[in-house]
Amino acid sequence: MKKPYNKKKRARVLLVAILLAIAVCAGALACFNATLKRGEKNKTRESVAEWTQQNARLLQYKMDRYYDTLENVARSVQNLPMNSQETQKKIGRNFPTEDTHFICIRALDLEGKNPEFTGSWKDQQYFKDSLAGNRGIGKNGSTYKSGVVLSVTVYDNSDQVKGVICGVLSPDSLNIFTDSEEAMERRDLYVTDKDGTYIVKQDYEGVSGDNLYTDLSGRELSVKLENIRFRVSQNMKVCFSAAKTEDDVAREYAIVQANGQKLNVVTVMKEKTVLETSTYYQKYLYLLIFQLIMAVLVVVWIYLRMIRDDRIYIKNLNKRLELSEETYRVTARNNDVCIFTYDVETGLIQFLNEKYKELGLGQAQLSIPVLMKKIQEINPSTCAEIEVILKSVDDKLPNFEHKFVLWSGGRKRYLHVLTTNIFDNMGKVARMVGSIEDITTNESDPLTGVLRRAAGIEQIEQILLTSPGVGRVHAFMIADLDNFKSLNDKLGHMWGDQALQDVAKIMKNDCRPRDVICRLGGDEFVLFLQNLPEREVESFAEGLSGRLHLTYSDGSQSVSITASMGIILAGRSETSFQELYARADKELYEVKRTGKGTWHIKE
Repeated sequence: MKKPYNKKKRARVLLVAILLAIAVCAGALACFNATLKRGEKNKTRESVAEWTQQNARLLQYKMDRYYDTLENVARSVQNLPMNSQETQKKIGRNFPTEDTHFICIRALDLEGKNPEFTGSWKDQQYFKDSLAGNRGIGKNGSTYKSGVVLSVTVYDNSDQVKGVICGVLSPDSLNIFTDSEEAMERRDLYVTDKDGTYIVKQDYEGVSGDNLYTDLSGRELSVKLENIRFRVSQNMKVCFSAAKTEDDVAREYAIVQANGQKLNVVTVMKEKTVLETSTYYQKYLYLLIFQLIMAVLVVVWIYLRMIRDDRIYIKNLNKRLELSEETYRVTARNNDVCIFTYDVETGLIQFLNEKYKELGLGQAQLSIPVLMKKIQEINPSTCAEIEVILKSVDDKLPNFEHKFVLWSGGRKRYLHVLTTNIFDNMGKVARMVGSIEDITTNESDPLTGVLRRAAGIEQIEQILLTSPGVGRVHAFMIADLDNFKSLNDKLGHMWGDQALQDVAKIMKNDCRPRDVICRLGGDEFVLFLQNLPEREVESFAEGLSGRLHLTYSDGSQSVSITASMGIILAGRSETSFQELYARADKELYEVKRTGKGTWHIKE
């Protein structure tokens, strides 16, 4: 008898709750009907203002991504001459338009010149802003229809301004609105610059010119136009009404500045839309009451049937939100080092910034087996270090710290790893969040960027401890520049330094990340190609030799330089640097004796 009694009691309580909910809904709607007209307009204004602020934040985020791209370009050319065809070609190769969304990206020197054009952009305001160390923005010509120009500063290694990187975007690139949103909200949406000139514009009957403030100047406004412009310039949200004119209906405006970007987001809504909404609610009040009653019944029924699933869903949702919040909190604290997350369930590692490329990894997301394969290619001994870090998940350590050595880009790197494990409600590790910091001291030659003599010898000796694979060899190459002294004597040491930089750049482009390049001194370089198929050594030497035929001219005279190379193939692990150097030097002498500008290989 106990169980049926409980069911009946529960049914009576539920019935009373439903009737009470219906009564409360009916009373609330009656009060709502009395105050609807007065409150609807204010609510719509607030909604439009809030929506405009959200769009301004979206625009800010979009602009920050475009500027970040240009700053990456600036860092990539800080050691290159700005007014150079080669620099411009490198930008085109490394930052293609289909990846960056820019129509074009150009490097300008301190005079505002680019090698592909005869003119100068030094009088443009965005160029002046960037020379002053700020982010610039302006028109690509006389109007924004031909594009929006963004610009950032380029600094050299001594933090001195050496030029400007400019990128041209189409106006549509700043459009943050979709057709479906426009149709649904019945709002007109714009993006303007700080002076009110339209960048993104929907042409409706109330827009007659190219400037927002010009269009507003002929209308009766609830806030003076001078006050509107002042408040916008002070980064303040502005909401106001524009009265009806002979040619246009009354409208509601909201203007919000995209903070720090010198852009304004504008939302315009017809006033009659507010009245139509109010009339609709009044006309269908009783229908709305009925719908709410039915909704209460449906909600109660769903609640009784799915309460368990709802609780599980909410719990899982909160868990994902907490994980995401923790992930981005760690990212914000460590944005100058390589940040990664490891999802234990999927086994995927996700790198959250571009620093992973410096470790020799070509993907932002990869699985543990793929990561191990890539690390194996760089340095096999590092795989064991990675397994030590991953073991902290099995050991359920809240925090973990580890330091290890990684060979990448032809040099030894000392890495410092910090990780934090995030646990689910069952006490299991759901995700690992961590940072990887390169704590290696500077071992590079300041002029050419390749390794110095001592660092290069140390790394080559380390590699020689292991033998190459079957059918593979280590190739030890000495490259000595021909006619280098003549270049210095005739054109000056500035041209000699430029030649050394050009030669180092060509070598770095030809070599793999794990190969070693070092400058022994003067115009003598050593290249060590590790674990290379023997059949590829000759084609590598031939290609490099051809690319090292360089000519320099100061207008009155020119000097050509080449490179003579002696090459030794090493296959035994007991071989030393000094032994390889002595043998390669003999081959180099033979090349110098029989004819410069070529190469000779000996096993």
